[in-house]
Amino acid sequence: MALFTKDQLAAYLQKDVSEISDATYEVLEQKIRVEIINIIGQARFDSTDELRFFSVALDMAQQMGINPTGLRSVQESIDDWSTTETYASETVGEFDATEGMVRRIRRAAGLKNAFSIAIVDSS
Repeated sequence: MALFTKDQLAAYLQKDVSEISDATYEVLEQKIRVEIINIIGQARFDSTDELRFFSVALDMAQQMGINPTGLRSVQESIDDWSTTETYASETVGEFDATEGMVRRIRRAAGLKNAFSIAIVDSS
């Protein structure tokens, strides 16, 4: 089962579903799956209903910022107006897990956020 469907992703990003290719959707969904597994582990991921990750997975997709047109840069000039647009293939950005996002992923997996104790040598 997928973390979210292509239609759900398009609706959440307020894009037409035709703006997101099947390949981009599959890569994005897989990248998010790997990021979640990196945070909670494969065994915990496998034992958790994927629907619990739905909300956080869509937020992760939004953070990765799909660029379906592949627009890399726009260069403009003022005098004798000109514009240059540079394109690449479809791109999906990286995910930078914030503390809040990690907490949401852990909470979705049923893990409690515990405090840690640091032992300091006072001698």
